[in-house]
Amino acid sequence: MLARIGRAEAPPTDTAGTVVALPAPQPWQELAEAFQKRARAASATVEIVASLGAVPFSVARYLTGQGLPLRVHAGGLLPEQLALDGGGQLALTHAALADDGECLVTGCLAAVAEEGAVVLATGGDYAAESAFLAQTHIVVVMPGQLVGSLEDLWRQLRGGGGHRPARMYNLVLGPSRTADLGVPSRLGAHGPLRLHIILVSPDL
Repeated sequence: MLARIGRAEAPPTDTAGTVVALPAPQPWQELAEAFQKRARAASATVEIVASLGAVPFSVARYLTGQGLPLRVHAGGLLPEQLALDGGGQLALTHAALADDGECLVTGCLAAVAEEGAVVLATGGDYAAESAFLAQTHIVVVMPGQLVGSLEDLWRQLRGGGGHRPARMYNLVLGPSRTADLGVPSRLGAHGPLRLHIILVSPDL
């Protein structure tokens, strides 16, 4: 068993034993286009913003468009340099979600372009279950967090980056929905009714 694990961790090789080069990383714009297509197919909404400073205004635009109050809960994994209130643009609280129907804004561990999914990680500073209690979940994705595939994600996680592995990882694809056979699909059945994803561009 340990031998199989060791072989799985080794660099990819061809039949002659030569190390095979990994594919070159895709340009961010290509990843963003693929991510938007997949995420929207799963009933999520996506917006690209030019900078971290534009995030609060994107949040406010989205909430206004949905007819929702400009009040948000700040969740975990958000960039430290993000001033989420936008200078008074949003009413911000760090308190726990009081009840179903509120808006939660979080960061993420990663976003996977080929899936259109965001990845949440549970740790000491963030309980991922809060993302399943809100009616509206808004996720901020930083440029370096957008990866091409699940293989890229696992490779990044194995690299560690100096961080300890999380207790649990959640891949979130679109709003929650019923999936029982013979029952019409209904959004928001056991989690957020709305999932809005904000991609922060590296160079817009």
